[in-house]
Amino acid sequence: MKTLLALLLLLTIFPLSTLSAAEADDGVIRFFPAATETKPLKGLEIRHQEATGFAPDTRAVPDGNKRLEVSLALGETADTVIRLLPAADFPSEFRVEQQYETSLSLTDSGPHMDLLDWRHHVSDWEPCQRLKENTFATRQVASEEFPTFSRAEIVAAVREVAKQWQEQGYGDGDRWEGLAAQCESAHTLPCAVGVSAVRVRILARQGAEEWRQVFEVVYSLPLGC
Repeated sequence: MKTLLALLLLLTIFPLSTLSAAEADDGVIRFFPAATETKPLKGLEIRHQEATGFAPDTRAVPDGNKRLEVSLALGETADTVIRLLPAADFPSEFRVEQQYETSLSLTDSGPHMDLLDWRHHVSDWEPCQRLKENTFATRQVASEEFPTFSRAEIVAAVREVAKQWQEQGYGDGDRWEGLAAQCESAHTLPCAVGVSAVRVRILARQGAEEWRQVFEVVYSLPLGC
């Protein structure tokens, strides 16, 4: 009886019509959203451009039916090939674009503090390379662009993160604040800039209608070494 009640509760919270599946098999990420949510798109496959495929630590987690979050392993890039699987009853034209985001990291000869919720440089959207019909390749990304900031601003940002770390039982706030005070810019140690996210948006249209976004893939790249 308890098992039945638990199942009914699960179906109430997550109806079958909205459930999605993300599978990683043979180094390929496959995702099939609920058809009612992304009408022109039945599903997609993501392969890494490296012959070795995705690293074992890579994780792909759906966020609803219109977004897939891919957490890449340390040192892994977002250089991927995306194959779209169109819905047969919604003939559409597809376009795929990408955008990257940089974040600031504070390093201490190994340990590092990543300010992922602070400021960022966000690039313009640019088209992904079309390899063939409904198959696209993301472009390589390398950037150290970052907004300017004052020493007081970086110290304040680090103090906030250090406070959260201390509340969780680890981290030395004074140590990290002292390191932040040494940053003359985003590009002088102990500060460093790296690409922390690459977003890929999939747009579709039928006939002469306007382009509309039907799906998004977000790659999260770990900073540090």
